[in-house]
Amino acid sequence: MNLRKEMLIAQISSCSTEQTWFASLDVALKGVTAEQAVWHDGSFENSIVEIVKHLIFWNERCLQEFSGQSVSDEEFTNQSTFFKEHSKELTDAEWNETIIRLQNVFARWETAIKECDEEMLDSFAHPDRPWWRQISNMLLHTAHHSGQIIYLRKRNGSWNPVKWD
Repeated sequence: MNLRKEMLIAQISSCSTEQTWFASLDVALKGVTAEQAVWHDGSFENSIVEIVKHLIFWNERCLQEFSGQSVSDEEFTNQSTFFKEHSKELTDAEWNETIIRLQNVFARWETAIKECDEEMLDSFAHPDRPWWRQISNMLLHTAHHSGQIIYLRKRNGSWNPVKWD
């Protein structure tokens, strides 16, 4: 495997499951209940579930494009990708399904990176951005939101960094 693929796969792992310099999504979301996932305190715009749904939206959409699948032409704003209208009430089953969907998108990304050829990473996702850079930016976006999840957990008293293991 080439160095660029190895780097992207390492970034996927750091963002999704591996404990490195920052808390992965698995760590940030470990033990979060449905009640905690919808919690708002007014000082922060989004709840945990809204952030998770936003990450699912962008990571899945980007993966569809990378895989050559068609993406919806439906217009949206970045704000609409937090799906606030669907996030007020959440059952434990719905929350568990949401977490599984998030984990699956990163597993599918890892497979897509492993299986793609070098030319795909060099091809352009957008006129000014090759795929390798688009994917790296997407993962930085994920790390940013992982930090927001931890911030919300600290605000609602559900964060315990000792329980990282």
